[in-house]
Amino acid sequence: MAYEIKQNVVDPVRVGFDWVERRLGRPANRYEEGSIEVQQEENFHYRPLWDPEHEIFDRSYTALDVGDPYNFLDPRQYYYYTYNQARNKAAEHQQSTLSYAEEFNAFASLPEDLIKVFAETLTPLRHLEYGMQMVMVQMSAFAWGTTIEQAAIYSGFDHLGNAQQLSKLALQFENGVEILDEAKTQWMEREALQPLRRYIEDVLVLSDWGEQFVAVSAVLSPLMYPSLYRGLETQGVGLGEGLSMSTLRYFYDWYLDDQKWVRSFISHLLSVENSSNQEFLRTAFEKWSPGAELALRTLLDDLPDSLDSSEMMAQGISELQVVEELIGGRV
Repeated sequence: MAYEIKQNVVDPVRVGFDWVERRLGRPANRYEEGSIEVQQEENFHYRPLWDPEHEIFDRSYTALDVGDPYNFLDPRQYYYYTYNQARNKAAEHQQSTLSYAEEFNAFASLPEDLIKVFAETLTPLRHLEYGMQMVMVQMSAFAWGTTIEQAAIYSGFDHLGNAQQLSKLALQFENGVEILDEAKTQWMEREALQPLRRYIEDVLVLSDWGEQFVAVSAVLSPLMYPSLYRGLETQGVGLGEGLSMSTLRYFYDWYLDDQKWVRSFISHLLSVENSSNQEFLRTAFEKWSPGAELALRTLLDDLPDSLDSSEMMAQGISELQVVEELIGGRV
């Protein structure tokens, strides 16, 4: 007996949400379909008992005017699938780099001063990453507009991932568990880390998520990741330790990816008509950049003499100036 296999294509009754298609004038892609006009705007059940002046979802949690939040779209088009796909690829690449370095015993052969950098400078920064993660979670919780909220929460997930990657670097050393045990003490007590710790703790208690966004994503990140991680990689290559120091590339590559939504969001805020957003951004930038610069200089100046801290800091300052120009210059 012969069987004939046929294929029938059943056209769906609808291919997307009508209100998204009306806004875009075309069918939405998967990112747009799951992101646009999802923010709850009415029929709230109660006001927060801890803040009865606000609705549970409220635009006034920040002095920023987000305008139409769906005029901002993450240029990376991250939703659950694409985000996890991208991060899995980055994690696999980092694991491959670590394995290659381990194969050649790169970490064990590092000079003592660079081992100290990993143990006493980089590993304690996993606690800074935890703090930055909490800030971005707060932004996601109190922001208005799903495209803004999801970009912030993915950034928060990333900071948690960065903390885990720093822990994995510590475990490349024979006494890695001891390094991890000491990292909290270093973070709490080491003098060179205290300005950075004070900075993130001050940001954590802010009530305006817009100011938190500026302090972490528009000021601290542009200073820290290029100066510290890119800077250490560059310096390490110059010292002939490129194999081990190449494991720091993960953090700089992440920074470049994260800044895509950060700078796009800043551009959106500046485009909101009849708003005081530019003044807000300038004021917040002016308020937080001196503290961030002091914290990074203090940390970098405490690095071994074999590393050129001034050259490293210059990379961060250069990136910060890019953000400053985007906002519109100093007041």
